Amino acid sequence: MIRRDAGDDWLLISQIDHAHLAAEIASVWGNDDIEPLPMADLLVPAIRDHDEGWRAWESAPQIDPNLGWPRNFTEMPMQDATEIWSKSIDICAHGGSVVSAARAKFRQFLRVKRSQLTKTQRTIFDALVELDVFDVVVDLDVPFDEQFLRDAVSKLGYGKQFGREAIRRTLSYLEQAGIVHIVQQTGDEDTIYETIVPTQRASSLAGSWVSRHFCWLAEKAQESRTADPEESNAVEQFLAMQQKRQLWWISNPGFTTTHARFNELSRNGFRWVQFFDRLSLWICCAKRTEPFDVTSPDGVNFTWIPCRSNKFIIDPFPLSIDVLPLSVSALHIPARFYADDEELQMTMRDAGMEELTWVISR
Repeated sequence: MIRRDAGDDWLLISQIDHAHLAAEIASVWGNDDIEPLPMADLLVPAIRDHDEGWRAWESAPQIDPNLGWPRNFTEMPMQDATEIWSKSIDICAHGGSVVSAARAKFRQFLRVKRSQLTKTQRTIFDALVELDVFDVVVDLDVPFDEQFLRDAVSKLGYGKQFGREAIRRTLSYLEQAGIVHIVQQTGDEDTIYETIVPTQRASSLAGSWVSRHFCWLAEKAQESRTADPEESNAVEQFLAMQQKRQLWWISNPGFTTTHARFNELSRNGFRWVQFFDRLSLWICCAKRTEPFDVTSPDGVNFTWIPCRSNKFIIDPFPLSIDVLPLSVSALHIPARFYADDEELQMTMRDAGMEELTWVISR
């Protein structure tokens, strides 16, 4: 979770949403002047899902007991952080998150319609997730109707139960996007839906990219946490396990290649995951007023220039489209001491949702 200062308040941004923003930039990278993203069919999903392991923790976030603050992603105990990182690596190695793939597909559909994911649409989509209608573990389609979905929305704790028209409009969009389809329609009130589960592709390369990414973070954490034996031990165990996994992927790549070529692809892809992760964190973690210089893995120097109205100009311009709108949802809570995890979680359930928006253009 990202804890962003906002005057006397904090904005809490999901790590999952930050990763989706990174993938949105990556998905349109490259034009006549800038080389496109290599291995984009594998890299974009890996960038999108590299923080999926946070999903369970963010559903019940914790405070730092010494400060009484919600934990920022940089403040996690290593025992918790390495468990989250390991889950993210597993998800990417097995083909990524079906939920994330569906949400990314919906965002792409809305972009074609020159629209963005609204708070209403996001809440309704989250209700589908809560209903477990994306259940691929048992390969079972889970049917639902409008009333079932409306009841799920009201239980999410956002303080608003959407009306029938909002539900129907969003379901219509989801159907057009190929995420749900009608399986039975016997009348105006009796429409039954099912989700269409996106095809996921297991990837040893995606696993190795995200593993390298978190090993890099673990090594950085180890440098600053050597005084705490438990923290240091958690990092050492994580690094040892990931070294074994990376060696296994080299020996079992799932496609015809040499060890040297796999290592080359693994190193290059990791650097791209790290690059887009850094860009997204720079956008999400604070309001930016100063230019940001960054070098891509293929050696191109870019300057990100903040302008008015949350607009960024990039020199040289690297995207395949002239204008890229971006957004993430943030919970708005008071910046104060919280006595325990339960108090924080109750505050978050009652908190207002704020949409942070940006535009990248020439």
